[in-house]
Amino acid sequence: MIDSLKDIVKAVGLPRLTIVLFLVGLLVIGFVNELPVSMLLGNSLVRIGMNGVMVLAMVPSVQSGVGLNFGLPLGIIGGLLGMLVVMEFRIGGFLGLGIALLIAGILGVASGYVYGPILNRVRGQEMMIGTYVGFSIVAAMCMFWILAPFKNPEMIWVISGKG
Repeated sequence: MIDSLKDIVKAVGLPRLTIVLFLVGLLVIGFVNELPVSMLLGNSLVRIGMNGVMVLAMVPSVQSGVGLNFGLPLGIIGGLLGMLVVMEFRIGGFLGLGIALLIAGILGVASGYVYGPILNRVRGQEMMIGTYVGFSIVAAMCMFWILAPFKNPEMIWVISGKG
């Protein structure tokens, strides 16, 4: 039994097998729970795209050998801010993606120029500072999210009705 599973994995490939099992599981769960399969597939594709952008955000850190926890939170927050601006002004399609990436790039470069010298000054303590900066930038973004005056209905808090 185990040998036949290994043969299937070798013949088909683990990534293809994972994708097929995901799609079959999604279809089964959709039919059992009477959910629209088109919505499930559409949302899955959106999530794959979002995660793909997040993975691409990690590539420069990995290639430069810096480590994922040093500048990644700053870059992700820059990307989220770019996305929020594009959503607020209701810019869609590839133009919206391009503008969001441009804003994210500008914010990423700016935060890198501020954050890089800080890491150079604390040699030997990079892990501690990297963890602290990651947690503090996420906390600052939470405060920004509460105070930012968003008007787009897709970003309005359900409970208060305010952005």
